[in-house]
Formats: sequence, structure tokens, C-alpha cells
Amino acid sequence: MTRISVNDKGEWTTPDGIAYRLLWVPESKRMMPETMEKILEGVQKGAKAAFAALPEGISTMRGGAAMQARFDKALAAMKASRNIYVGRSLESVLAAEKIAKDLVAEGVVWNHRRSDDADWYFVSPARQGVGVSGAVGFRCDGDVEIWHPETGRSEKATYASVKDGRTWVVLSLDPHQGCFVVFKRGEKLDPRTIARVEKEGKVILSAGPDGIAKPKEVCKVIEARYGDLETPGCWADVSKNLQKDLDRRVARITVNNAWAECDPAYQTPKVFSAKIRTFDGKVVSLSAGEGGTVTLPQVEPPALSYDAGDGRLVPFEGGDYRITRVDGASEDIAISAVTTTLAGPWRVAFPEGWGMPREMKIDALKPWRELGVTPEAKAFSGTAEYTIDFTLENVDGNSFVMLDLGRVESLAKVEVNGKDFGDLWSRPYRVNVAGVVKPGKNTLKVTVTDTWYNRLVFDAGQPEAKRRTWTIAGPKKGSALHDSGLIGPVKILVLGAK
Repeated sequence: MTRISVNDKGEWTTPDGIAYRLLWVPESKRMMPETMEKILEGVQKGAKAAFAALPEGISTMRGGAAMQARFDKALAAMKASRNIYVGRSLESVLAAEKIAKDLVAEGVVWNHRRSDDADWYFVSPARQGVGVSGAVGFRCDGDVEIWHPETGRSEKATYASVKDGRTWVVLSLDPHQGCFVVFKRGEKLDPRTIARVEKEGKVILSAGPDGIAKPKEVCKVIEARYGDLETPGCWADVSKNLQKDLDRRVARITVNNAWAECDPAYQTPKVFSAKIRTFDGKVVSLSAGEGGTVTLPQVEPPALSYDAGDGRLVPFEGGDYRITRVDGASEDIAISAVTTTLAGPWRVAFPEGWGMPREMKIDALKPWRELGVTPEAKAFSGTAEYTIDFTLENVDGNSFVMLDLGRVESLAKVEVNGKDFGDLWSRPYRVNVAGVVKPGKNTLKVTVTDTWYNRLVFDAGQPEAKRRTWTIAGPKKGSALHDSGLIGPVKILVLGAK
């Protein structure tokens, strides 16, 4: 607050030139008189403020009666001010001030900055482990570009339109992913921008309020309990633990006290029981005894599109499509799609001296903790190199080809037929490999690196002299191991004209 002033438009302004039409103060029962006086100084110059509730007392023990008198005086002035809203929701205050929502979508967080000729938004999913897909409505106009901070890549928005005084831009963001949406004021949307996509007569993508962005929830926990379920007070609600693992796409969990982070029934055999609702409304029941392994549902909502890596969203499924552009022109497109799953066998190489064999051949991808035989091997942490040969018959120079690694924990370096595609450090772990793959035999090499967490768990149970890793505040002995490595499924998507 010490840096904020009020400009001649009645806006709260920082020294950096960022201006705000309204100051929103969440409920705060205690506040310093200096802070209240600063806010009063601003509203007396014409700025507007809104309090969820006015403070009830002073937030300091210094100053005695004189400080209390300042607080009482400031509080009385706030109650009398016509420029301060009290006890109203933020939505009602914005409506009263005729301030339209800066951004319309569900499940996103954002920042907005403005320069002389452009508006800049940074948008990312709000919930950890849950992505967002659909149309985001911005209180801006102009031509739109998408900038990708993890690669430095930028391109014009593929799907956008102007409706109801907003520019709607279709975004598909996975967990831990974000992008800049940049509006160039004074310019119009490219007429080639797509406003709507239909498949066999059904609208599957709309750059407008009818296609508003929503969280891409896969599974939702209905209930989850762990302990002596027959005895009241001897079981714990572990819904949050289970939801966290579902959001992270964990394949299997071992239900024990370490996973539950408690022992709700001391020296008593415990049971785990849960119900989960998948994206399509199905209810899945799970159960296991203490120490048992539970396989979690590995379901995904039907993907309408892939991010092609160059700004295009390409259809995941073949079929007959109609696209409508912002200028009203329509085009019918028939697309064939062939997906090949690279199931195995895979050749995996590990560094020597950390419990794992130097090389192994596996028929199916699994977390490292399930590949290891000894306790040290199960806790392997570091880097492993996966290699597989695969054959494609349905690819030519006009094909679009996407490599999807599926689930990776946590970093991947991709090489196809000797070409390095760089590092992938967050979902989606996808690479556009068109022009590199060829008909016939191809070779994929994926180098995966994970954190030291599992090794720290193992070393926590070792004598000091045998430990190979140290940290100030690491995991405890017996903590549940995390999934690591290339878990997949790894797929190749080939698209072409029918």
C-alpha cells in the first residue's frame, strides 16, 4: 500500500504504471491505522474500495490509546465514505461500478498487464493436477497471439471469435502448463481464424460462451475411508489423499499408515474403502486391506484435439468435420486418424551403482518402483534411457504425426531417428515428429529423469555410513514411494486426408 497512489482518473496506481479501478479487501478483522488512513486518502481522491467486512480492531499493541484513537477515527470515516462498499460480494460491487469481468472461464487463474498497443494475459489452470479446456472470454479486442513461455514459441490463435463484447479464445492447458494470450489493439482477428468446429453435425468446439473453458476433471472422489470401518472414531477420511493421487494420474497406491498420513486404529488391522466417479458418470468402488495395493482408474476424457506444437489444435479422431471461420466461410474436411501404441518390448538402461541392473528389457512400461527387485532398486532415483524400435506404414510427406509419451515422472528428453527434440518438463509430453518418422522401421529414445525423493526415502532407513543422499528436511523412513520413469502409454497419432 505504501507504493500505491491515485491518478486523475480515480484509479489505484503503482509506480510501475499498473492501474486498478477497484481495491478489494477480503475480510480482515484487524488492521493497522496507517493502512486504513492510506485507503481513506485514496478514496477521498475519488478511488473506489470494497471491504468484505470492515476491521473490528487494531492489529498492533504499540501506541496505546493514541493508536486506538487513530483506528477509531479511520473506522468512522470509512463507514461514512460513499466511495467504500462494505459487506457486498465482489460480483455485486463490480456490477454497481459497471466493471465487466476481466476474464470469463472456470478453473483458471490469470494476470493482466497493458502496454501502449497491447494487452497481455498469462493464463494457467487453477487446480494442481487438473487442466482446463475450452473458450476463455477476454475483455479485450484485437488480433490474438498465443505465446508459450516454456519454448519461446508464439503463433496466432487458431480458434477465436468476438461475441457479446468479448474476444473468446480456445485454450487447452494441461496441469502445470500456462501461456500468454496477447491482444494487439487496433488490429482485427485474422479472417482465417476458426470460430466453430463440427463433427458429423455436432458442435464439438466453439470459440464463444457456449464453449466456455472448464476444468478437465477425470475422476472425482465421492468418499474414501481408511481404518477400522466398523468402529466409530477409528477410521479417517482420506479423500484428499486419494484425490491428489488421482489428479497426478498415479497408477497404483499402497494403502498403509504412511499413505494415509495417520494411524486411525492403533494395533488394529485396517481396511481401505472408496468410491470414485469418472468423467462419464460411472461409479468405481475400491477396497483393500492395510498394506494392499489398489489400482486406480486410468481413464481419460475423450480428447477432441491435440496441441500440434505450432499453435494448431488438430482432431484426435478421424471423421468428417466442418470448420466455420470468423468471416462466416465454412469448409468440410475428411480426416483419417490412426493411433499406434508402442507397448514394447522396451530396452531400458540405468546408471551403475544405484541398485538397478545396467540394462533390462521390459514388455510393458511401469514405474521404476515396480521394476526393481531389491529395496534399493525399487527406490532408484536419477536418469534412465528407454529405447524402442517401431514400424509405421501409414505415413507420408503430407501426414501430421504426433508422439504422445503419456505419463512421465518427471522430465523427458526425446530423440526420434537420431533427431533431438529437446526436453519436455511438464504435461502434455507431446512432440510433433512429422517429417522425421518414415515408412518402415523407426527408433525412439526417451531419456527420463526424476527427483531424488525415492532414494531419500530409502536412505532414511539406512545407517548414516551407508547413505548416499542427504538433505535438511527429507522424507521419513517408510514413506510411500512416488511413481517415477516413463509410465505411458506411448502413442503415435498419424493424421491425413481421407
